[in-house]
Amino acid sequence: MDEGVASSDFDIVSGAAGILAYLVSIEQADPTIQRAIAHLLAYLLWLGEPGQPPGQERWYIPPALLPGELHRQLAPRGNFNYGLSHGIPGPLAALSLTWLAGYRSPGLRETIAYLADWVAEHRIEREWGIDWPDSVPLESATTARDWQQLPPTRSAWCYGSPGVARSLWLAGCTLESGTLRRLGEKAIEAALRRPVRDRAIPAPTLCHGVAGLLHICLRFAHECASELVKAQIPVLVEQILATFDPSFPLGFRDIEQDVLLDQPAWLREANSGSRRLRS
Repeated sequence: MDEGVASSDFDIVSGAAGILAYLVSIEQADPTIQRAIAHLLAYLLWLGEPGQPPGQERWYIPPALLPGELHRQLAPRGNFNYGLSHGIPGPLAALSLTWLAGYRSPGLRETIAYLADWVAEHRIEREWGIDWPDSVPLESATTARDWQQLPPTRSAWCYGSPGVARSLWLAGCTLESGTLRRLGEKAIEAALRRPVRDRAIPAPTLCHGVAGLLHICLRFAHECASELVKAQIPVLVEQILATFDPSFPLGFRDIEQDVLLDQPAWLREANSGSRRLRS
């Protein structure tokens, strides 16, 4: 299967979805911005066109376009990425924000519905509730029995149920679907029921850390009635504050694979020049 795209073509971090989400937030967009929005929207509507054959969806990432050798070892035939940062939940969120910002295009609602159903269908069940893997290898992508055996990823903004929950919630608001909104609410609540030691977000930071989970919880707290989300916000704040140390150059340190980083950037990948300290 040689078709496919790189995640950076369509994702939230550096691809079409992130650029579109930003542009539609601009009030009184000038003609240049409107043309850019139309171009990005056309691409994402093509990417998520409804009715694609299972296992042959256009957001498939072939081995040659995976970001590194480790990814190719885990998915030698390529994969489908499920993270909000680099997977199809990013375009789902961006298309929903486009509709909510007042933009209209033929097929937009239908594409949002199709992608939301696809993301919802590929969830997995764990003792704390619904979750998602970080990605699904091509060979596991067409049978629920196969993808449901995959382990859940971290409970973060970038990967896991917090980010996916937000994309499903936005889709539910766009489609006026109580079912999708409830699924998004269930997903963020599941992340909060997951034991802290199992969330794999030891850092206080946004991308891979507690601050990202807190940020999404704050969004939900303003928009849904979940008492669990509201109750956990001060708990998450305390988790972040507990990591503060005035002797650190930045007060807080990032943690990645047990390595401490004096890391001022929002995204973990942007760590060139960071000072690495072994714990």
